[in-house]
Amino acid sequence: MSTPIQRCTVAFIVRIWAEYLDQQPPTWRGAIEMCEQYGEMPFVSLEDLLTIIQEKTIQQLKMEDEQ
Repeated sequence: MSTPIQRCTVAFIVRIWAEYLDQQPPTWRGAIEMCEQYGEMPFVSLEDLLTIIQEKTIQQLKMEDEQ
């Protein structure tokens, strides 16, 4: 019998939109919300979006390990 793998799921709601459409490329903006917590975290680039997801996922994994 094999041991089931441990898994931690972190869910986000991501809203992304383009602003200043006359610029090339347009400016990307958005907000990300963790489903388990309240409040939005705004971002001003797709790189910021990735950073937020990475940071919050690492934090969640650390919290799971502490339990």
